[in-house]
Amino acid sequence: MDAILFRTRHPTGLLLADLAAATSAAAWISRPDRGRYHDWSALPLHALHGQTTAESDTHIDPARPEDCAPTPILSVCPAVREVLASLPAAKLRVRFMRLAPGGVIGLHRDRQYGWDLPVLRLHIPISTNPGVEFLLGDTRLDMRPGEQWYLDTTRDHEVHNRGATDRVHLVIDLVNTPQLRAHLGPHTWSRTIP
Repeated sequence: MDAILFRTRHPTGLLLADLAAATSAAAWISRPDRGRYHDWSALPLHALHGQTTAESDTHIDPARPEDCAPTPILSVCPAVREVLASLPAAKLRVRFMRLAPGGVIGLHRDRQYGWDLPVLRLHIPISTNPGVEFLLGDTRLDMRPGEQWYLDTTRDHEVHNRGATDRVHLVIDLVNTPQLRAHLGPHTWSRTIP
């Protein structure tokens, strides 16, 4: 399966309030442009040693989840804390990820995240607009605020924000276990793509 939309819906208003509190508490960390990425940034909520530096926004060894901890930003995000508490797995990186108007996340694949890989990643859109184009392979995914998604990002994917407002997702990296996959199993799916 390329993508799963879960039945779970998260309270958009509360998540937007968390996002506003987080942006008041800390500055966005710009991701390096490196040619194919542009105007992409993050606010770390759970990170390496609980730090909020650019250096701490790095891939985490799923065999060492104890290296990760909540950052001070998470303390002002009660709705995010509730989302995290509902997921029965050790948390690795958890971030608000922002793609500004005109921003691009160029075509790439993520080798470490997947349904059967050591890290399972979930996306929860917080704010978006009709000009956001997320392509997974040849399929355009329209993800709406408050929805919860799993995406097979081992496949080619890219994102363009052709709209006039920020696109922000809550991106949650979890240590993948049979217990987590059972919790997120077919009984919780609204639909799958394809």
